[in-house]
Amino acid sequence: MTTLHHRFESRAAAAISAARSDPSEPLTESDIDSLPNLVRVHVARSGAVGKPKARTMAVDFEAKMWRKPGAAPLSLRTRQLNRFAVPARYFFLEGSMFGIPLNGLHVYENAQASMLVRLAGLFTVAKADGPSMDQGETVTLLNDMCLMAPGTLVDPRLSWKQLDSNTVEVEFRNGPRKVTARLLFDQQGELANFESNQRAALQGDGSMKSFRWSTPIEGWQTIGGFRLPTSARTIYDYPDGPFVYGEFRLVAYRMNPSTPLI
Repeated sequence: MTTLHHRFESRAAAAISAARSDPSEPLTESDIDSLPNLVRVHVARSGAVGKPKARTMAVDFEAKMWRKPGAAPLSLRTRQLNRFAVPARYFFLEGSMFGIPLNGLHVYENAQASMLVRLAGLFTVAKADGPSMDQGETVTLLNDMCLMAPGTLVDPRLSWKQLDSNTVEVEFRNGPRKVTARLLFDQQGELANFESNQRAALQGDGSMKSFRWSTPIEGWQTIGGFRLPTSARTIYDYPDGPFVYGEFRLVAYRMNPSTPLI
């Protein structure tokens, strides 16, 4: 049986190879001139201007995740690889549950998404695909662009609307998928949060239900010349209160890597 880790490595390596022909000229000041001012400043602060445009991105996180409110957290290590010109995202997680190895893989390509989590490499503990998953992972890719690869925000598939002095709405079209989100900036003009109503939550019975999803940012750090979030939480606004189901701390980052390994 092909392991989820092997699937991740294989797909990530294929995406890196395919992306070698994607545009890679430096991002310029003129490229970002047409963005809303809050977003333009965010891109400039990120360190992306003057560097080669993002083709792919590799990221490692240390994470804690909760399956449901009140449950004990799972301590995980996650790895992901994104491609931008042809949108794709591969996200692998590993940890343990009840002392038994746990692995999971999210795949987003051709505007379609799937998720599979296995215990001991054999027993499925979570699985999802279909239109709700496709839409939700399109939101996740947009979130990655805004938080982890701001230089990609010049993508022509994005459209922008300034809502007030601290809030910008963005729409992202990828093939048949169209999603929207709001970027919330603090009084210093720093990106503070990302919100969308189009990323459904997987329920215990296997169904998908939509709630507001947000990823508040907690601090900034610089890695390899890029200014990046130090950590962030993933939150669903359930009717009985916010459910923080994930806490992620950035531990490694590489733009346009030659290999998915970090």
